[in-house]
This record gives sequence, structure tokens and C-alpha cells, in this order.
Amino acid sequence: MIYWRCGCGKVQLEISGEPWSVGNCHCHSCVASSRFLDEKYQYQGEKNHTSGIASGGSSGAFFNPNDIKILTEDLPPIGCLKVGKNGKAVRKCKCL
Repeated sequence: MIYWRCGCGKVQLEISGEPWSVGNCHCHSCVASSRFLDEKYQYQGEKNHTSGIASGGSSGAFFNPNDIKILTEDLPPIGCLKVGKNGKAVRKCKCL
């Protein structure tokens, strides 16, 4: 069983299954958005590594939706993060 929460703590999940796919992307937009989230969610000067930066890339895991239970009763609004001012690529989601 995996317990996950977003960087601000507003969304919490319980994941019971194994990921069906994992990956590590090294493209500029994935790495930039991961670094942005790491900087945004520093607590008391320590990074909590919310983004999954690993081996110079941005890591991610994909789970079967049936294996995910949302523990948060009232989900906050969620927005998407664009990379750069004029960025067209949308990566990761963030709590508003």
C-alpha cells in the first residue's frame, strides 16, 4: 500500500496496486516543471522532492485507476502548470 499526498497536502491518495508503467523523462519541459515544483514546495529549507527528480530526469509512475482511492473528501480546484511564460507544453498538475 502506498500513501501519497501532493506538495501542499490538500490531496491525499491510497494506491493499492503496482504501477503498470514507470518512466524517467529528460526533456526540458518535464525537468523544468519538476524543478519548479521542488522549489515551490520547500518546507523549513528542506526539499521534500514532490516532483520525482531522479537520475537527472523527471520520474513518473502510472497506476490502474481502480487501484487508486481518493482519501480527500472535498477536492480542491486543480490547475495545470505550463512551462515558461509562453510555454505550450503542459506538465504536472498543481493545487490552486
